[in-house]
Amino acid sequence: MMMDNLKHALFLLRQGDSLGLSVEANCILASQSIDLYGVNSRTCLVSFAISQAEHREKLAEKNNLQAFGMKELVKSLQSYKEDKEIFYYFIKTEKYSGEVYYTGDILIGFQFVKRGKSKSLRGLNPSI
Repeated sequence: MMMDNLKHALFLLRQGDSLGLSVEANCILASQSIDLYGVNSRTCLVSFAISQAEHREKLAEKNNLQAFGMKELVKSLQSYKEDKEIFYYFIKTEKYSGEVYYTGDILIGFQFVKRGKSKSLRGLNPSI
C-alpha cells in the first residue's frame, strides 16, 4: 500500500505544470530520496489547507526559508467549497518536506519548504 501511495503521489506531482510549477515539481521528482512519511494519505477540509498554506507562506517569508507552492495552492483551493474534504500526502526528500493535495487523480496543489532550519518535537504519534 505504501508503494501504491508513493506512485500515486509521484503521478500527482507530474501534474505540476498545470499550476505553472513544473520546475518546482521536477525538483522534488528528481530527488533520489523521495519518500512518504507519517500516515498517508490524510484528509482535511479545504478551509484548513488554505489556512495552513497561508500561515506557512508567512513563516517562510519571515524566516527567509526557501519554499514554494503556497500561493498556487491557495489559489487552486479557493475554487473548492471550504467544507469539502480533500486528501494529501506527506512527502520528504533530502532537501524538502511538504504536502501534495489532491482529489481522486487530480492534483490540487502542493507546498514544500527546504529542510534544515526547523525543530520538531516528538508528538503523540511516533510515526510522524
